Amino acid sequence: MDTIQSDIAKLPVSAIISHLAGTVTLSNEERSKKTLLLQRIMQDACPTMLQSLQRAGVEHERRKFERRANKRTREAEPDIPRKAPRTGKDHEDVRRGDVSSESTTTFLELPTPEEEERIYSAFYLATGSEALRSATCGVCARECSIRDDGIRQIKLTDIPNAGRLWPKNPHPKHRLVNDMLLEPTAITEEGGSAYVDICGQCLGELRKSRNAPPWLSLAN
Repeated sequence: MDTIQSDIAKLPVSAIISHLAGTVTLSNEERSKKTLLLQRIMQDACPTMLQSLQRAGVEHERRKFERRANKRTREAEPDIPRKAPRTGKDHEDVRRGDVSSESTTTFLELPTPEEEERIYSAFYLATGSEALRSATCGVCARECSIRDDGIRQIKLTDIPNAGRLWPKNPHPKHRLVNDMLLEPTAITEEGGSAYVDICGQCLGELRKSRNAPPWLSLAN
């Protein structure tokens, strides 16, 4: 078990939480402290999930080792200029159409290691598992990006202006929670309390002192 935990610990917290999505409900403290997160995983995660996390941790460490090895290899190569800085004269020549062979020497040059690192980081942030995580908003029932749409987990008793989520014309099929019409799949229980995921747009609307329900809410 110690080997499994040490392999899982190689993963960043965001990657671990992404793997656990929909299987283990985590507290805010467990989401912010890796030691508590690992303890919870070893206690409650099923064997299949533990194996999956362990493989991911080993793969993460392998890729990190390869990147370091590649970086050391590049640093050991002869110092050959890869990209000459473009001067103001080059831009002026291009604007006038007076492009000489000297001003085109940088055409199709490979990016520098620093540029490669920046490009890779931007790509990882845009397409990584953390960026693609989604959740259902309990107010409007839309599937939203946790990062881009600002999904927040709010305690039911802490929802601002909760009365705006009371349906004016309740239907027998409505499943009301504290008199509010919410999407049931967006509600979770933790430590004896109920929480609901709310997107940034709906939460911003609820914070406004109005009588009407939010525009996109189920209660509207």
